[in-house]
Amino acid sequence: CFLVWVCWCEAEGSTGLRWELVGGARATMADTGTDVTLTRQDGVRISVMLSKEEKYFMDKNSRQFDTLGGKAMQNFPKASILVVGLGGVGVETAKNLVLAGPGRVVIADDRPVVPADLGVNFLISEKDVGKQRAAACLPGLAELNQDMKVERHEGPVTEDVLKDFVAVIVTDSTPLATLQKWDSFCHANGITFLFGSNNGGLATVFSDFGAKHVVTDGDGENVTTHNVQSAKVLRSEKDGKEELVLEVTAKRHGLGDDSDILVGSCIGMEALNGKVLRVKRVYQVMQRDDKGKVLREVLDSRRLRVTHIDGKEFSVELLADSKSPEYKSGGTFTLVKPKQELAFSSLAESVVNPKTGDLPFLFHPGGFEMMLNGRTAQLHLARQALWAFQAAHDGELPQLHSAEDAAECCKLAEEANNANKAREEGTALVVEEVDRKIVSLVALYSRAELLGLCTFLGGVVAQEIIKIWGKTTPIHQWLYDDYLNLLPEEPREDAVPKGCRYDHQIAVFGSEFQDKLQNMTWFLVGCGALGCEYLKGFALMGIGTGGKGKLHVTDYDHIELSNLTRQLLFRKEDMKKPKSVTGGRRAKIINPDINVVVHESLVGPETEDRFNDAFFNSLDGVCNALDNVKARQYTDSRCVFYEKPLLESGTLGTKCNSEIILPHKTKCYRDDKDEDQPEGIPLCTLRNFPSLIEHCLEWSRSGFAELFVKNVKDANAFLENPQEFLAKAGPKSANSVLRMVSLRQANSYEACIRAALEEFNDKFDTTIRNLIWSYPRDFIKKDKESGTEEPFWSGSKRFPRAASFEPSSRLDLEFLLSTANLYAATLGLPAVNDMKEFEKIIQGLDLKPAEWEPPKQKVQTLENEENKEEDMGDMSPAVRKALESADHTGLAPLVEADFEKDDDTNFHIDFIAASANLRAWNYEIGLCTRHKCKMI
Repeated sequence: CFLVWVCWCEAEGSTGLRWELVGGARATMADTGTDVTLTRQDGVRISVMLSKEEKYFMDKNSRQFDTLGGKAMQNFPKASILVVGLGGVGVETAKNLVLAGPGRVVIADDRPVVPADLGVNFLISEKDVGKQRAAACLPGLAELNQDMKVERHEGPVTEDVLKDFVAVIVTDSTPLATLQKWDSFCHANGITFLFGSNNGGLATVFSDFGAKHVVTDGDGENVTTHNVQSAKVLRSEKDGKEELVLEVTAKRHGLGDDSDILVGSCIGMEALNGKVLRVKRVYQVMQRDDKGKVLREVLDSRRLRVTHIDGKEFSVELLADSKSPEYKSGGTFTLVKPKQELAFSSLAESVVNPKTGDLPFLFHPGGFEMMLNGRTAQLHLARQALWAFQAAHDGELPQLHSAEDAAECCKLAEEANNANKAREEGTALVVEEVDRKIVSLVALYSRAELLGLCTFLGGVVAQEIIKIWGKTTPIHQWLYDDYLNLLPEEPREDAVPKGCRYDHQIAVFGSEFQDKLQNMTWFLVGCGALGCEYLKGFALMGIGTGGKGKLHVTDYDHIELSNLTRQLLFRKEDMKKPKSVTGGRRAKIINPDINVVVHESLVGPETEDRFNDAFFNSLDGVCNALDNVKARQYTDSRCVFYEKPLLESGTLGTKCNSEIILPHKTKCYRDDKDEDQPEGIPLCTLRNFPSLIEHCLEWSRSGFAELFVKNVKDANAFLENPQEFLAKAGPKSANSVLRMVSLRQANSYEACIRAALEEFNDKFDTTIRNLIWSYPRDFIKKDKESGTEEPFWSGSKRFPRAASFEPSSRLDLEFLLSTANLYAATLGLPAVNDMKEFEKIIQGLDLKPAEWEPPKQKVQTLENEENKEEDMGDMSPAVRKALESADHTGLAPLVEADFEKDDDTNFHIDFIAASANLRAWNYEIGLCTRHKCKMI
C-alpha cells in the first residue's frame, strides 16, 4: 500500500498569459520590479501590471499553472472548501489543498485524537491525544501555507454551513443518511460533493459535480502541434471526389478520426489560416480485387484528410480567398479539444444505480479487468453493507476483527442485492451472487486505516477539486481500489492493538511485522515533492525507529519558493536551506523515535567513497525520489549489484508511475526504458530551420550550456595548462577560450555587456544574414538522385529575418541584461538587477549593431546529418598567437554555471526566454512568456 502514494501537485505549468508576434515587431514580456510589459518596436506598448503580491503568487505557484489550467488558477485562489473528517484521508486531503493554495480551507472534526491517529496524521503529536482532531490539526495546516486562510468549524454541519463553499469533501465514517442529505443540498445548489474513505484494504471515492458539468479539456495533456509539410487537393482513390490532404513533417501525426485542428501561418492556401478543420486519417490502398474493390489498406501515419472547414463540408470553393491557391510553406496546426457535458446523479440515486448513461462506472485502478469481472460491483455492495451496518448500530462501523459483525455485513449485502433484483431491470446494480469473502474482509478491518491508501486517497480527492473548472475529466462517479489480498481471513494472533501510534498497522499486519519494520534500514534518495511524502510516510509507519533501524536521506539541493506548493516538509522560513537537513528535522518532529541520518550529496560514481560497499550492504532497501533518468539508472545499477529492493516512482503533472523492483523477481529499472524515449529534434532543425517555439527553447538551452558551462570549462583548462590545451583544441573552442580569457583579463561589467552584444550580433544578426545570403527566398533545391526541383524554403522551413540590435527594443535589452549578468557571474562580479540602471550603463558604451559582410563560403545546413563534429581542423594562426601571448598570470578560474530554473534571481531563465524569443522572432514563430519558457 505504501507504494501507491500520489504526490498530488508535482506540476509543470504556464501562467496563462498569452502573447505572440504582431506584424514585424519584436515583442517581449519584461519583468522590471512589478511591471510586466509586452513591448513592440513600433512604439505600441501593452502592459500587464502585476503587484508584488501577484508576482510572488506567480513565482510560488509556477509549477501549477499549466497543470491546473488558467480558469482554475483564476478561481481556485478564491475558492472556499470544506473538509469533514480529519482521519488519515482527511488530513492528507486538507494538506494537499492547503499546499495548492485555495482561498480558504475549513476543517471540521470534533472527535478526540486517539494514539492510533499518530500513525496516519503527520500534523499531531502525543501531546494532542484527547484534544479535538480539528483543533489539533489547525496550527499545522495553517503553517503549511501562510498565504491563505485555514479555519475550523465546530458543531453540526448544516445546510447553512454548506452553502458557503464551492466544494464539500467528507472523509470520515459519516452515516449514509447524513451523506445523502448533504449531497442532495450540494447537488441542488451547484456545490461539488466528494466522499473519500479508507476502510482497511478498501479505498472508496464518490464524486458529484452536479446535473450538468462541462469538461473543456478531457485529458489535461498538452495539445498536439504539427508543422505542415504539404497541403494538396487530390482526387480520392475511393470515390474520385476532390479532397484536401495535409501531410505533417513528423513521422506520425497521432490523431484519430474526426479530430479538430486549428490551422495557422500558411503561406499559400491562406484561407485555411485561423480555421478549424475536421480531419480523418488517410489509408493507402495496397490491394484490390478484379472488380476494383479494396481488399487491403494501410494507415498513412503522416497524412490527414480534411472533411470540414469551420463546420462546412469541404469543397475547393472554401479555399477561394487564398492569395495563392497552392500551399508553399510555414503552416502549423494545433489539436482543438472538444467540450464534453457530463451528468452526475445524486448520492441517493447513485448508491443504488451507479451507472449513468453510457459512460463507464465503478472505476478500479486495476484496469477494466477488475471492472468487467464484477469485482468493483462486489466492492460497491460491501460499501453498502458498511453503511447499512452503521444505520443499524447508531452510526458505528463493525468492530475490529469481529466475525459476528462481518457475518452481519454479508447478510446485509445479500439483502441489498436481493432488493436491487426486485427493482425494474437497469435501475439498480445487481450481481449474480454476493462474494462473502470480499464483504467479510472489508468488514473485519473496516476500522483500520492504512497510511498508503490514505495518502493515495488524499491525493485523488484533492485533485478532483481542480476539475470543477473544466480541465480534465472528473471521476464519474465511483472509484474503488482494494488490497484485500493483504488481509488475512483470520486475523493474526499478534494483531491486537496496543494503544500506540502503530495500532492501525498492527491491526492488519501484526506486532511481529511492526517490529521488523521499525528495525529496517532504508535509503531515501531525493527530498523533493515525492521525497517529502516518502519521508513523512516512513516516519509515520515507524521505519527506522527501532534500536537497529535507520533511515538515510540525501539531497544536495536547497529549498526554493516554488517548492512550497508541493513539498510538505518545508516552510517559507526554510528557503535556501538544504532539503535533506530540513526534511530530516521535520521527520523527527513527526516521529521523535526515527533514527534519521542526513546526507547532502548526489548519489553517483563521484560519491562511491561515501555510499560504498559497507553502506549498501547495511541497507534493507532503497527508495528513489529523483527527477531525472540518469540518476534513477545509477541507483538502479547499485541495487542490482548489491541485490537490494528498489521502490521507484515519478510524477509528471497529474500523472504518476511507480515500480516495485525486487532482486531475482522483477525487471530492473533500466529494462525497456530506451523504448520509451521520445523522438529528438533533428540537429538541422535546431540550427537553421526552427518552426516551433520548442525548437527555439531547445536551441537556447543548448546555447546556455555552451556559453556558460563548456566555454568556461575550456577556459579554465587553458588557464591551468595552456600548452596542453593548445595541443588538443579545435578552432571553435580556441576562439571561445580567447573571448573568455579576454573577458577575464578585462574583469569589468562593461566588458560583460560588450561580450553580450557580440553574442547577440553573432546569433541573431550575422548568422541569419549568412543563411539568407546562402539561400535566398527564391532559392531552388535540386534533388541529386531524381533531379526534381522544389523551393528550398518550403514545408516546415520558415524564411528568416535578421535582428539588428536596437537599444530601444526591450527584448534586445533583456538579452543583453541576462547575458551580461551571466558573464559577470563567471567572473565573480555583482549583477545589475534593475533595468533602468542597466540602461544608464549602456548609454555610455556606444553600442552598435553588427557590420555584415558576405561570408567566404556557403552555409552548410546539415539537412541529412544527425550529428557532425564541428570543432575539427586547426585554429587560425592569429588565434593561436593571441592565446600563446596572452598574459594569464594570476588570473583566477572562471565560475561555471549550474543551471537552476527555480531560482528567479540567477538570470538563467531570463537568458533562455530572451534568447528563445529572439530566435522565434528571427523565424516568425509565436513568442513565449518567460514563465512558459521556464515550464517547457
